Amino acid sequence: KKIIEIGTFIGKSTISMASAIDCNSSDGEIYTCDFSNSIKLPWNGKTKIVQFKKKTSTDMLKTLNGKFDFCFLDGRLTEEDLLLFDNLINENTIIALDDFEGMEKGVINLINLRKLQKLNNHFLAYPPSESYLQKVGLNSYSLTAVLLPISLIQFTNQG
Repeated sequence: KKIIEIGTFIGKSTISMASAIDCNSSDGEIYTCDFSNSIKLPWNGKTKIVQFKKKTSTDMLKTLNGKFDFCFLDGRLTEEDLLLFDNLINENTIIALDDFEGMEKGVINLINLRKLQKLNNHFLAYPPSESYLQKVGLNSYSLTAVLLPISLIQFTNQG
């Protein structure tokens, strides 16, 4: 219900997340920033979208309070962001890391996020391979990894 997005760009992810919240709830909130643009998102759903246009992630994170359920990181966190971010998440926060390849921002963000004690019990789910996505009928690719709280993962005996 409560989401932080760093890196709005043209807003496709923002609108997708807002649409998903609208399917399940009537009181969701997304806080999103992008330093490089000031695009107005075409949204008229129930979920509240608060844009921080032409603002850094640090500028946005300084204004937020409470705990967030989900974070979509499509921008690089700074050291100052880490301290602010730590106060906005809890042990059950799910974190998506876009551009997770090589030494791109997703990988660098993971390296920095691993410094936060609250994320010690999070499992990293790597981006799916193109062949897997094709097998399930998707003709695109994804470079998004996800940090999942281990408490959300359940194993069952199939024997």
